[in-house]
Order: sequence, then structure tokens, then C-alpha cells
Amino acid sequence: MQNLRVYLDACGYVYHETLQAPNTVFFPVKYEIEPLTSVKKSGGRIIQRLDGIYHRKKHGSEYLALNQPIREIYDQYADHIIFQSEYSRQQCFKVFGEKGKAAYRVIRNGVHKNVFAPKNTTPPQALEKVKFITTGGFRNKDMLEPIIGALDQSENEFDFELTIVGPVHDDSVLPYMKRKYVKHVGEKGNQQVSALLQEAHIFLYSIANPACPNSVLEAISIGLPVVGFDSGAMRELCYFSEDLLAYVSDDIFQRYQDFDPRRLRDKISLAVAEYPTYRERALAHSHLYSFEETGAAYVRVFDQMQQEAQKTFNPRRYRRLKKQYELESQVRSWYGTAKNKLREML
Repeated sequence: MQNLRVYLDACGYVYHETLQAPNTVFFPVKYEIEPLTSVKKSGGRIIQRLDGIYHRKKHGSEYLALNQPIREIYDQYADHIIFQSEYSRQQCFKVFGEKGKAAYRVIRNGVHKNVFAPKNTTPPQALEKVKFITTGGFRNKDMLEPIIGALDQSENEFDFELTIVGPVHDDSVLPYMKRKYVKHVGEKGNQQVSALLQEAHIFLYSIANPACPNSVLEAISIGLPVVGFDSGAMRELCYFSEDLLAYVSDDIFQRYQDFDPRRLRDKISLAVAEYPTYRERALAHSHLYSFEETGAAYVRVFDQMQQEAQKTFNPRRYRRLKKQYELESQVRSWYGTAKNKLREML
């Protein structure tokens, strides 16, 4: 969302971050129902962006309850859905049901090419020491455990190092950083991340069912070969080198237990052995995923929805409904407070 705000501000696109009298509302994933009801009943338009959803294989029996507020908007309120990837669309269609083609659009993430672009485009050579890199916010062990497992098996094959860039949000990943070949540099700004990617040879990525990971888009934009698992949107994003993605399963929702480090090791070995070929291929596709294109696609959706809303939106009705819901909310709050005080007295 931050990249989108930067793009809209740079274009001079007018938007508001509060609901005064909006004829069109856009938000990621979910929003409070009462304000959306006011917009909907007033003839406004609602745009919901979905990255991914909760599913049984990861979230167990709670996935239905976790999805409920998202699905309510999807089913009853959203006039248009923006999916972050084709994979995101497949996820949602499987669990929530399908939408007509006019009711959604797939808009993949993008990166700022003034920051993430290749600087060294000289013809690549075979590698003497391989510099691997992985980036992200490390909040699950599936982001690191398979990579370390694969590299542990590669120590006798070739000389290498691994730079890990990003904050650690879960202490369970820390043991995987205790390898002599690992260098963890912590959280960095975009310019620093770009500089570290420029110094690397091959980008490694692991996470179950990713929707459209910015880390991968940044590596692609630098021109690095990307090695990972064929999970989520990875094949979609890395279609030009999908043979560097290790097989997991044919399921839309994959299990982390099926992430086999041995398969990842084989793909790493392939990328190292054929590095000049994969580096050239990566450089040839480094122009992909510019946020200029991403932002322009969002603006086209915003403009379309606003044009439709201008024909139907009634601002007076919106303000009346908004006041009504605010009053009802105050009454519920007062009632709850009074009820609690009465309990204390009794």
C-alpha cells in the first residue's frame, strides 16, 4: 500500500484516507461493515484487494471464522475485486466462489525501477564462490529451514555464502542462522537491499503459498536467477525460469511438510552449474514488474469505479446513513458500559 500511495502522490491523484462522502472506497482485505453499508446503500462503489485467504492446511478448523469478515465483503459488498496474482484469484475462487470477468482484475505487485534494476550487465561467467541471498521479514520457519537444509547438503559441492537480509519476527528461525556460511545483516532500507542484491549471484526463496512476494520481484528486477519452490505465485512470477522451482504438490493450498530440501538442493545445483545461462535469462526479464505499470492499472480501476459511482451515488443519503450508524454505535457502547456497571453493583 505504501508503494501505491507514493505512486498516487507522484501523479497528483486525489484521494482521501477518511470516509467523508466517498463515492468509491478501496481497501486491502477487509474493512468495517457499517461504513461500507453506508457507501453501498448510497450507490457508491467498493473495491476490495485480496492477497490471499486463510485455509485449512495452514490455519486448521479456525480458517472459516478467520475468513468470515473477508468473505462477507467479497459476497455482499465488493463491486470489484483486485487480486494480487492469478494464484490469489484461484485461491479465492476455490473457497469463496467465482466472480464474473468484469468484476475482478489481477494486478501484480511492482517495484520502483529507479531503485531495483541491474547495474552490472556484463556477460556472466562461471562462479568460483557462489553468493546466495534471501530477503524478507522472517516470521515463519518455512522461510529459512528448507534453504538451510538444502545448503547444508551442498557444502561439499561448491564454495558459497548466504546473506540473509531482513528482520527476524520469530525466534524459531534463529537456529537456522547458526551456520558458518550464513551472514545475517538484519533489516535494511530499499537502497541497501538493492545494493546487497547487486552483489549477489543467486536469490533463494522459500515460503508456502506466497501470493506475490515483493522480495522475489526485487530480485527479478535486479536480474538475479531465482531458485525456490513451485508454490503459490512463484511459477507465475518466474515463468521464464520455472525449471529452477522445486516441485511441491499439485494442490492449490500446499502443505509446508511437502517442502523437500533435497529437491531444492537439486535446483540450486542446476542454477550454479548453468549460472551464465540463467543469469542472462534473468537479465533479459529484469524489466518486468515495474510499479509504474502496477500503479497505472490501479488508477484505471479507480477511474472506472468512480465513473460508475458518479451516476448513482447520493451524498446526502450517505451522510444521513453515516450519522445513523454512528448514533447506533454510541447507543451500543453506552448500553454495554451501563450493563457492566450494573453487574459490578450486583
